[in-house]
Parts: sequence; C-alpha cells; structure tokens
Amino acid sequence: MTDNLLQNVEGVLERIRQKDIELFSWGNDADIYEVGDSALIKIFNDTDSRGLSKRTSKDAAIFEYKIGTFLYRNSLHVPEFYDLVTIDEERYGIVMEKVNGKKYLDVFCNHREEMVKQFYQEIKLAYNLGIIPQDKNYHDNALFNSENMQIYLIDFARWRVANKSKYINPFPEL
Repeated sequence: MTDNLLQNVEGVLERIRQKDIELFSWGNDADIYEVGDSALIKIFNDTDSRGLSKRTSKDAAIFEYKIGTFLYRNSLHVPEFYDLVTIDEERYGIVMEKVNGKKYLDVFCNHREEMVKQFYQEIKLAYNLGIIPQDKNYHDNALFNSENMQIYLIDFARWRVANKSKYINPFPEL
C-alpha cells in the first residue's frame, strides 16, 4: 500500500469510528466504504442482514483476506487485498482494491457469451485451487468491467476451502 493510500485509509477509518461517513455499498455480511477512487474498506458484521449469527467480524475479515489474497496470487481476476484493519474491539475489516464495473447480472444480456465463458472459467479456476463458492447467489458476487471486458469475482465471505482429502488445503487453520 502506498503512503498516500495508507493516509487515506487512516482518514476513512477515523470517519467510520466517528460514524461520519456514508456507505459506498453493503451486503449480508459487511458494510463497504470508499477510499478515494482506488480502494475500499470492507467492515464485517458479527451477524448478517437477517440477524443470524455467523463467524465473528475478526474471523470473517481474516477468512476473506486469506481467500482473496490466495486467489489473487494464483492469477484469478479478483481485487487485490492490501491489509486487515481494526475499527474497534468488535469490528474488523479489509482494505482492498476497488474494481470498477457493474454487477454481472446487470449487464449479462449485453455481453452474454463472453461473460458466461469468463465467469465459469474463473469459478473453475477457484474450484481447481480448492476454493468453493457457497453463496447461493454467487452470480451476484461478480463485476464486469466494460473497459477491459473482464469479469472480476468479489465477496468471498461465504466461500469455503474444500475438503483436504480431495484438494490441498491452502489454509489448514480454516
């Protein structure tokens, strides 16, 4: 992370702590804040939007950071994950690259053949690495960048590491 980005992240974290910032986006598991034009901070909740318990904010942040970093290092089209952050004793998050694009399903009809091929190619690569999407709406967890005509997978909070007997588990502690 550059010094400039680090300063911007610290400023956004302080505004989050003071509840003096607007959400960029949100989901079942986290709130997302913009850090300039190039990065996002994703802060995980201890419960999902339906009020159901799940892993702690800290565990969710660590899990997604590890999965995302692993996929990025293995050349999948995913955002780059920069760092783990702490808001307070109960809220944790990640700093990650902001991928410009529209949701896969929102632009699906315009670039159907190429998008389907790319989407399933990325999913297959993840499977081959032992990372399995478990979110029933995993099609929602992809963005299409029309500038480079590329699909990017996002949001790995509900993915899982495959059974060790079938794949090499890159994260034995998960």
